[in-house]
Order: sequence, then C-alpha cells, then structure tokens
Amino acid sequence: MKKSQILAAAAVFAASSASAATVTIESVEGAWTSATAVNGAYSSKITGLGTSELGWGIPFYKGGAQSGYDFVATTPPAATLSEGTSFVLGTFTHNNFVIQGGTSIASAVLELTFNLSIDGVMHSFAQAYDFLHWETPNLDKVCANGAANGSGVNSKGCADRVQAVNNPALSPSFIADGIEYIIEISSFVGFGTDNSGIPTFWTRETYANSAQLTATYHTVAAVPLPPAGLALLAGLGGLALLRRRRKIA
Repeated sequence: MKKSQILAAAAVFAASSASAATVTIESVEGAWTSATAVNGAYSSKITGLGTSELGWGIPFYKGGAQSGYDFVATTPPAATLSEGTSFVLGTFTHNNFVIQGGTSIASAVLELTFNLSIDGVMHSFAQAYDFLHWETPNLDKVCANGAANGSGVNSKGCADRVQAVNNPALSPSFIADGIEYIIEISSFVGFGTDNSGIPTFWTRETYANSAQLTATYHTVAAVPLPPAGLALLAGLGGLALLRRRRKIA
C-alpha cells in the first residue's frame, strides 16, 4: 500500500469518525474585545470593551445615547448540533442612535467562547469574528442600500450596515480526537447577505435593531496519523496484499 493510499485511508477513517460524533453545545459566552474608530481621535469614546455591550460615538442630541452593539447568548439550554446545519448563537442588537459625524467605528471584534461536548467529552475553545460597520449619512435622498430616504428601513433616515465576517486569522481551528472543527457565522436571521454571501444587516436609525445570529460548524482535513497509526494501516495493507497473492497462487 502506497503512503498516499495510507494517508487517504486515514483521512476517510477520520472523516467517518467526525460524522459519527455527537456534538452538543452546552453554552456560549461573548465579549467585544476590540473596535476601530473611524477617526482615531475618537477611540476614547469606545466603551464596553471586554463585555457583551459595546458603545461608541458622541450623541448628536443633548441627553442622547451612544450607538452600540449588544450580544446575548442563547445557550444554555444545551443543543445537539448537526454538521452544516445552522444553529442560533444568540441575539445581536445594533443600538442605532444618532451620533455626531466622524465619531463612529469601522469595525469591532466579537470573541465567543464555546463549551462543547463531543461524544460526552467536554471541550472549551474561543473563536473571534469581525463585525464591519458602515455609519451612512442620514440625509441622503437615495440611501446606501439603494432605497429612498424616508421609507422602509430608511424611515428615520438612511439605514446603517453591519456585516459579520468569518476571519480565519482570528479563529484558529479546534482539534478533538484528530478532527478539526470550525464554527462560522452564517446569518442575521431574516436580514439577508451581500453579493459575496456575507451576512448583512441594514439597521434603522433611532431604533434598537435585533436579529438572531446563527452559525454552522464543519470539519476539515484530518490531522495525519502518528507513525504508530501509519504503521498499523501499512500492516493491514500488507496483510491484504499477502492474501491477494495467496489467492493468485
């Protein structure tokens, strides 16, 4: 049996093990770990880092509030997952309040800590996700989403855009029993995607805009077996070859 065949057999074995694994999400915890101000001079106006409630900007009206993001996890209770099938992480809210121009953010990072049970064995790991923010001009006649100001989601001024981006650089994969797991954000439920398939949420001015944030998990290429495992597969391959030769004889 060639080495390439051995590795292929190992990958098939690992993949079948992944599909047979029972994955249960026990809990999720979220915190906003960083944010980038559009104008660096207003970085000091970013509040709530390290918590589930992020705020930014200088309120436009006296006595007004900052804009911000909130994340409230859904689990517990525990839920059993299926590979490739969406599940709810929690509720995402954009508090889209009117702030002074140039005091917004361009992006923020949400770090989620997952506590998972895989075939009854507990694992804990963290993955982080980029949230790209576009604070649009409120008074444009035709808004950034292509619709007219004063109607629909633009009824109180032009809607802002939030996009959730899976960033491999922020989300190292998690390995359990030789299988690599990745959890990716799949949607803001009911609010669509852009042309590249990125989850996109247009949010109405002066409102707390909420949506369920969903994700999927998938497994990727298995970790190569250690030398002992390769030797075992090679031995099995040798036995098969010996039996074949005996049949021919």
